[in-house]
Amino acid sequence: MRLPRLAALCAAVIAAVGCTSPAQAPAPRGTGAVAALAAALDQFRDQYAGGGIVFQLTAAAGTDPTVTRVELIDTRFGPGTVWTGNTVLPGGQTKSLPATLGPALCGAEEDGFPALRVSLADGATALLIAQDQHGVLARVHGERCFADRAGAAVTLGLEDALAPGPFPDTAALRLVVGPPASGGGAAGPSPDTLASAVLRSVGSTTLLAEDSRAPWPRDLALVPGSSVEIVVRPARCDPHAVAEDKVGTLIPLALDVAGQEGVVKVAASPALRGHLYDAVIRICRDLGLGP
Repeated sequence: MRLPRLAALCAAVIAAVGCTSPAQAPAPRGTGAVAALAAALDQFRDQYAGGGIVFQLTAAAGTDPTVTRVELIDTRFGPGTVWTGNTVLPGGQTKSLPATLGPALCGAEEDGFPALRVSLADGATALLIAQDQHGVLARVHGERCFADRAGAAVTLGLEDALAPGPFPDTAALRLVVGPPASGGGAAGPSPDTLASAVLRSVGSTTLLAEDSRAPWPRDLALVPGSSVEIVVRPARCDPHAVAEDKVGTLIPLALDVAGQEGVVKVAASPALRGHLYDAVIRICRDLGLGP
């Protein structure tokens, strides 16, 4: 239901703005340069693992406002998604300002009307509806809430060590299954409500792929205290594979947790990431495909 979501936004942050229809987004508030700003948000590839986003502000031609603070207002996330600083927005140009998303509120619906509260150096403020063209907030909200649900059943991590694979052109990751996390996210389930977690499949990345000679595990019950071997091979051997990698060592796991399916992405530690890069370079060179 979009009407309760819109009503919640209006009540929380812009009670003075006329929110009259569930099909309408709240109007921007402010005057002068601050009212002439256009707002959007997005997420760059190197922000996926860390939960970062960018606020994108565009000043109208003929204005050069100085921004000092930007805050996300969205009922799907708790407070704390803020950028602070002192930067000039040249008229007609867009600047991307980084921020880290606050906690996901898992009782909230996944649709919404994100807004940015913008403060300028001259004391002017405005609340601007932010375009989310790529559905970043809905995606991150869903991912975090499913991760909270999964964490109430098992915790998942990758060993720092990288073992040789069963074939010279492979390597082996080890997924470690631990006990449930203590608690969970806001409005998340308690461990008592979750009976099991099943690994439905492992997903490939821009850097790592499955080897048909050593298929990835499928439909495997995840038992705390156990571990799972995942054999990988390079997904690509072009010169940019490692040099430009952003998410190649972020391993997507499709899980079924107490009947609900979703994807949890498990990040390699800095040590494991280095081992994986070295392995990809070595294997590609051995195959005559590397630089």
